[in-house]
Amino acid sequence: MEIEELIQQGRALKNVLQERRGSWGTYYVHPDQDAYEKWLMLTKRYINTAFSGDKCIEEFEKLAEESPYPTQLSKMLGILEAMKQLPQVVTVKSENTNPMVTITNTQTQSQSQNVFLNVFIDALHEELSRKQIRELKEIAEDTEIGTEEKKSSILDKIKEFGKDTLASIVANVLTNPAIWGMM
Repeated sequence: MEIEELIQQGRALKNVLQERRGSWGTYYVHPDQDAYEKWLMLTKRYINTAFSGDKCIEEFEKLAEESPYPTQLSKMLGILEAMKQLPQVVTVKSENTNPMVTITNTQTQSQSQNVFLNVFIDALHEELSRKQIRELKEIAEDTEIGTEEKKSSILDKIKEFGKDTLASIVANVLTNPAIWGMM
């Protein structure tokens, strides 16, 4: 799903809002509340993933808490349009007057995950043959079996490789100094 698709869905949802008049005033209802809620959750998930740390996310979240009405949806769509046209993450300026470069948590977390994955992949390559790695990969990519069955099949396959194989992989990962720097 891309941001343009979310914008188009939001526009369609805005166009079908229905105005109601009650004793307390005018309010709006959405004829398909499930579709509206689904769009809202998908959009929040998308912007929190693609624009993590952006200052507009907080504003979007506040608007999303309100009952739907045309102005609210226009503002939400405006935020999405701004993110689409200017995709650079705009963070809230901190009161930090230190001129040093600040690395955001997202970058640090991503770098840590990359380091861990590289260490893990290196450990697999050191402990397993190409044929063994290919066998594990075939199990992991099998679309006909569920996640739990894949886990079980992978564990069984590793046991076939030898009882010390798994222990060697774990030891290889744990003895890498890059791992301890992340903890």
